[in-house]
Amino acid sequence: MEEFKVEIWRKDNINVRYQSLGQVEIQKIIDDIANKLKIRLSCDSLLFTQLSEIFIDQMILLNINEPDGFECLISIFDLNIPGDVVVNVIWNYDSVDCFEIDVLKKYWEYIWYGTSDEMCLLYFPEISFFVILTDYGTIYYKWL
Repeated sequence: MEEFKVEIWRKDNINVRYQSLGQVEIQKIIDDIANKLKIRLSCDSLLFTQLSEIFIDQMILLNINEPDGFECLISIFDLNIPGDVVVNVIWNYDSVDCFEIDVLKKYWEYIWYGTSDEMCLLYFPEISFFVILTDYGTIYYKWL
Protein backbone atom coordinates (compact mmCIF):
# COMPACT_ATOMS: atom_id res chain seq x y z
CA MET A 1 0.00 0.00 0.00
CA GLU A 2 1.08 3.54 -0.50
CA GLU A 3 2.65 5.19 2.52
CA PHE A 4 -0.28 7.51 3.21
CA LYS A 5 -2.57 4.47 3.46
CA VAL A 6 -0.21 2.73 5.85
CA GLU A 7 -0.17 5.85 8.04
CA ILE A 8 -3.98 5.96 8.16
CA TRP A 9 -4.05 2.19 8.86
CA ARG A 10 -1.70 2.70 11.83
CA LYS A 11 -3.40 5.90 13.05
CA ASP A 12 -6.75 4.14 13.23
CA ASN A 13 -5.11 1.30 15.19
CA ILE A 14 -6.03 -1.39 12.76
CA ASN A 15 -4.05 -4.30 14.15
CA VAL A 16 -4.82 -6.58 11.28
CA ARG A 17 -1.84 -8.01 9.54
CA TYR A 18 -1.21 -7.88 5.86
CA GLN A 19 1.96 -8.48 3.93
CA SER A 20 3.72 -6.18 1.50
CA LEU A 21 5.92 -8.35 -0.67
CA GLY A 22 9.53 -7.86 -1.65
CA GLN A 23 10.82 -8.03 -5.20
CA VAL A 24 11.63 -11.76 -5.16
CA GLU A 25 8.12 -12.67 -3.98
CA ILE A 26 6.54 -10.20 -6.41
CA GLN A 27 8.43 -11.74 -9.30
CA LYS A 28 7.20 -15.21 -8.29
CA ILE A 29 3.60 -13.97 -8.35
CA ILE A 30 4.07 -12.21 -11.70
CA ASP A 31 5.65 -15.39 -13.11
CA ASP A 32 2.77 -17.47 -11.72
CA ILE A 33 0.23 -15.17 -13.36
CA ALA A 34 2.11 -15.24 -16.66
CA ASN A 35 2.32 -19.04 -16.58
CA LYS A 36 -1.37 -19.45 -15.78
CA LEU A 37 -2.38 -17.01 -18.51
CA LYS A 38 0.23 -18.39 -20.92
CA ILE A 39 1.59 -14.95 -21.72
CA ARG A 40 4.78 -13.00 -21.23
CA LEU A 41 4.28 -10.00 -18.96
CA SER A 42 6.45 -6.97 -19.41
CA CYS A 43 8.01 -5.42 -16.34
CA ASP A 44 6.92 -1.87 -16.98
CA SER A 45 3.85 0.31 -16.84
CA LEU A 46 2.13 -1.80 -19.50
CA LEU A 47 1.20 -4.52 -17.00
CA PHE A 48 -2.47 -3.47 -16.70
CA THR A 49 -2.72 -2.69 -20.41
CA GLN A 50 -1.52 -6.17 -21.28
CA LEU A 51 -3.89 -7.83 -18.85
CA SER A 52 -6.95 -5.76 -19.75
CA GLU A 53 -6.46 -6.77 -23.39
CA ILE A 54 -6.81 -10.46 -22.52
CA PHE A 55 -9.47 -10.01 -19.82
CA ILE A 56 -12.19 -9.47 -22.38
CA ASP A 57 -15.01 -10.00 -19.88
CA GLN A 58 -15.95 -6.79 -18.15
CA MET A 59 -18.75 -5.18 -16.21
CA ILE A 60 -19.55 -1.96 -14.44
CA LEU A 61 -19.43 -2.00 -10.65
CA LEU A 62 -19.89 1.61 -9.65
CA ASN A 63 -19.90 0.92 -5.93
CA ILE A 64 -16.39 -0.58 -5.93
CA ASN A 65 -15.32 2.73 -4.37
CA GLU A 66 -17.73 2.31 -1.45
CA PRO A 67 -16.75 0.75 1.91
CA ASP A 68 -18.58 -2.47 0.97
CA GLY A 69 -17.21 -2.55 -2.58
CA PHE A 70 -15.13 -5.68 -2.12
CA GLU A 71 -18.05 -7.51 -0.56
CA CYS A 72 -20.19 -6.56 -3.58
CA LEU A 73 -17.50 -7.91 -5.88
CA ILE A 74 -17.43 -11.22 -3.99
CA SER A 75 -21.22 -11.42 -4.13
CA ILE A 76 -21.50 -10.66 -7.85
CA PHE A 77 -19.09 -13.44 -8.74
CA ASP A 78 -20.57 -15.75 -6.10
CA LEU A 79 -17.11 -16.44 -4.71
CA ASN A 80 -17.83 -18.93 -2.01
CA ILE A 81 -14.35 -19.14 -0.54
CA PRO A 82 -13.20 -19.13 3.08
CA GLY A 83 -12.35 -15.82 4.72
CA ASP A 84 -8.77 -16.83 5.44
CA VAL A 85 -7.92 -17.33 1.75
CA VAL A 86 -5.24 -14.87 0.65
CA VAL A 87 -5.74 -12.44 -2.23
CA ASN A 88 -2.80 -10.71 -3.89
CA VAL A 89 -3.49 -7.03 -4.51
CA ILE A 90 -1.16 -5.96 -7.29
CA TRP A 91 -0.85 -2.18 -7.43
CA ASN A 92 1.91 -2.22 -10.05
CA TYR A 93 4.85 -4.34 -11.07
CA ASP A 94 6.76 -3.28 -7.94
CA SER A 95 4.03 -3.24 -5.30
CA VAL A 96 1.99 -6.22 -4.12
CA ASP A 97 0.12 -6.63 -0.85
CA CYS A 98 -1.46 -9.83 0.43
CA PHE A 99 -4.70 -9.76 2.41
CA GLU A 100 -7.09 -12.40 3.63
CA ILE A 101 -10.60 -12.20 2.16
CA ASP A 102 -12.11 -11.23 5.52
CA VAL A 103 -9.66 -8.33 5.88
CA LEU A 104 -10.56 -7.03 2.43
CA LYS A 105 -14.25 -7.25 3.27
CA LYS A 106 -13.93 -5.44 6.58
CA TYR A 107 -11.28 -2.83 5.72
CA TRP A 108 -11.86 -2.22 2.00
CA GLU A 109 -12.20 1.54 2.53
CA TYR A 110 -8.65 1.58 3.95
CA ILE A 111 -7.20 -0.41 1.07
CA TRP A 112 -8.89 0.88 -2.09
CA TYR A 113 -9.13 4.65 -2.52
CA GLY A 114 -11.14 5.42 -5.62
CA THR A 115 -9.93 9.02 -5.54
CA SER A 116 -6.24 8.11 -5.73
CA ASP A 117 -6.06 4.51 -6.96
CA GLU A 118 -6.45 4.18 -10.70
CA MET A 119 -6.19 0.41 -11.08
CA CYS A 120 -5.18 -2.72 -9.28
CA LEU A 121 -5.26 -6.41 -10.00
CA LEU A 122 -6.85 -8.76 -7.50
CA TYR A 123 -5.37 -12.21 -7.98
CA PHE A 124 -7.06 -15.11 -6.23
CA PRO A 125 -4.41 -17.84 -6.70
CA GLU A 126 -6.40 -20.62 -5.02
CA ILE A 127 -9.24 -20.38 -7.54
CA SER A 128 -7.32 -18.94 -10.53
CA PHE A 129 -9.49 -15.83 -10.74
CA PHE A 130 -8.29 -12.39 -11.78
CA VAL A 131 -10.01 -9.02 -11.49
CA ILE A 132 -8.70 -5.64 -12.60
CA LEU A 133 -10.40 -2.81 -10.74
CA THR A 134 -10.56 0.71 -12.11
CA ASP A 135 -11.37 3.96 -10.37
CA TYR A 136 -14.18 4.63 -12.86
CA GLY A 137 -16.08 1.45 -11.95
CA THR A 138 -15.22 -0.84 -14.84
CA ILE A 139 -13.82 -4.18 -13.82
CA TYR A 140 -12.13 -6.66 -16.13
CA TYR A 141 -12.02 -10.28 -15.09
CA LYS A 142 -10.89 -13.72 -16.14
CA TRP A 143 -11.51 -17.21 -14.82
CA LEU A 144 -9.14 -20.04 -15.64
